[in-house]
Amino acid sequence: MRTIIDVGAADGSSCTHWFQQPEEVTIWAFEPRPDAYDNLFMLSKKWPTYHVINKAVSNFTGKAKFNVSVAGECSSLGEFAEGLETTWPGRTDLKVSDTIEVDVIRLEDFVNEFKIEKIDLLHVDAQGHDLEVLMGLGEKITIVGSGVIEMPRTHAVKLYKDQKYDMNDAIEFLIKNGFLIHSIKVNDPQCNEVNIVYFRP
Repeated sequence: MRTIIDVGAADGSSCTHWFQQPEEVTIWAFEPRPDAYDNLFMLSKKWPTYHVINKAVSNFTGKAKFNVSVAGECSSLGEFAEGLETTWPGRTDLKVSDTIEVDVIRLEDFVNEFKIEKIDLLHVDAQGHDLEVLMGLGEKITIVGSGVIEMPRTHAVKLYKDQKYDMNDAIEFLIKNGFLIHSIKVNDPQCNEVNIVYFRP
């Protein structure tokens, strides 16, 4: 049984394709945005091993302010940075439409509660808090086999004010924790963010 954790699941498309594979899979999908969570919950009725959790994930457990963006996909625990019209030209969706309070959890607390012994794939799209999600695993980082995180290339092009880490920080953290980097791919027209794919050899 393959175990996948999908943080910032949005519409579920990043990981639900695994249900089309012959290998059995359990997916734990985290999504704090209410409308997206409701859609994922309806989707979960198709697969008994698809579990949807209405929480954000970071390096702390508690409650926090969550900024819902106009288009939804850039919703975040963080606030948008200033000067985005220069670093992210042409983006009209980088505005907050609502602010809500959400539950936040550390993955170390989660895997301990559910006695998860391995994470074959950890997919993280936490909009500015990706590295914090990994940090929130604590010593449980050793149970992760592979994953992907989204990071700004440099601090100069970060999307959120409170983003503490960039691509180089993430690479350093991953290597320090025993991972190898499989690939680094730009994921936006401005070349501001990259997806870092990593694995444990």
